[in-house]
Order: sequence, then structure tokens, then C-alpha cells
Amino acid sequence: MPLDARTYLFDIITATGAVERFTQGETFESYVGNEVLVSAVERQCSIIGEAMTQLLKLDPDAPISSARQIVGFRNILVHNYARVSQAVVWTTVKEHLPVLEREAGELLKRLEAESKGAE
Repeated sequence: MPLDARTYLFDIITATGAVERFTQGETFESYVGNEVLVSAVERQCSIIGEAMTQLLKLDPDAPISSARQIVGFRNILVHNYARVSQAVVWTTVKEHLPVLEREAGELLKRLEAESKGAE
């Protein structure tokens, strides 16, 4: 069975939730001082970016406000890792991922409802 947009949205929501749990109660200083935490957050951000890449292949007009920036962020994490700014990662985690999680959740609910209506 081919993957559809709902699969990638679910992956985005799952990964954003993981990052939220991982960083709950952390400060920027405690985050950068914990290499396991940094690695875990960067891995989940890479998953988010790859899922967004695949989602955009299926629906280039997906209503995610920062879709292209998410893909670009993933590319930096994966291909230009030596230049990753942890301050940028932290800001992304705290300010942008909650918005993404909400938008992906809303879109997933809409697609699920449409899918049920088509059955």
C-alpha cells in the first residue's frame, strides 16, 4: 500500500511530540550541555524535515505555513551539520515546532474526515 499524506503528518506529529517531551523542563544551557539530548532533538527534527519533504511531493500546496523552511532546516542538519547553531535549533524547538504540530494536527484531522466520508 502506498504511503499517503496522513502517514507523513502522523510522523511529523509524533516527532514534534517527542521533541516536546525531550525538552520539557530544560533550559538552553542544560540542552546544549547534554549531547544525548542534542542528538535526540536533531534526529527528530531530521525526521520532521524528511516527512515534510515527502508530504510536499504528494501535495506541494499543503497548508503548512513554514513547510519550505522545515525542509531547509532538515537539509542543514543532515548535510551541513558542522555549521548547525544550537541556538537556532533551540529557538526552532520552542517557537516553531508547536505551530507545526498544531497545523499538522489540523490537516491530519481534515484528511481523516475526508477519508471517512469517501468510504
